[in-house]
Amino acid sequence: MDSYDAMERYMTIARYLSLFALLAQLVLLGLQLAAYRRHRHASFLVLSLASIIGLAYGAVIGLPYFTASAMPHVLSLITVGGVIGIAATLLGITGTVLLFRAYRGLVEDNAHVKARLALLEAQQAGPPLPATVPGLSLHP
Repeated sequence: MDSYDAMERYMTIARYLSLFALLAQLVLLGLQLAAYRRHRHASFLVLSLASIIGLAYGAVIGLPYFTASAMPHVLSLITVGGVIGIAATLLGITGTVLLFRAYRGLVEDNAHVKARLALLEAQQAGPPLPATVPGLSLHP
């Protein structure tokens, strides 16, 4: 295989990987937006913004694989893409931290409720309350 064939194979693989990454980012964005619409929690909004910026990053970084560009132009795209990628990453980390904090709060609240229920059950003379009530869910 000569260097031209190797470069063509590289470009073909890079194109498919770029398209796959953009598709995956779109799926994540859809999940995040659905979660935000349902729960209205800031973490999902921040994660959605990170995904939107991540899509821009992928488009900018992937552009050289789909168009013929001179090296100075490619270097400019990589620089701009790098700044966009850093912004997307920082927002993604922030959104994840917010989500984990909210989850931790729910877990702690659940532990408090369970402890309170156990105390109430111990104070009652009757049989213990069922662990679940048919038709009632503690999860939104």
